[in-house]
Amino acid sequence: MLKEKIRSDDQIEIYEYHSGEQLLMEMDHFFDVIFMDVVLPKRDGMSIAEELYRMNPLILLIYCSGTILPTTEAFQVQPYRYLLKQEMTDSE
Repeated sequence: MLKEKIRSDDQIEIYEYHSGEQLLMEMDHFFDVIFMDVVLPKRDGMSIAEELYRMNPLILLIYCSGTILPTTEAFQVQPYRYLLKQEMTDSE
C-alpha cells in the first residue's frame, strides 16, 4: 500500500487526519503534499482543497478516491493528481 511505502522513508513525516476540518485546524504545520479523499464527513474535499490553497498556494494536492470518474468540480482547484484507491492497494 502507498502509505507503507511512504512510511519506509525515515525522512518523511506523516500526519493523519480524519476530517477536513481537523486538517484545516492543523495548518500551522507546513505540508509539502496532501493526500485527500474527495468525499469527506461534513464537508467535501473540494471545499477543503479551496481553503488549503488559500492558506498555501504551493501545496501539492493528490486526491485519493474510490470514485471512478472524477467530476469537473474535483479539478477546479487543480490537484496535482487524482488516484483511485483501487490503484493504490494493488500489488506491484
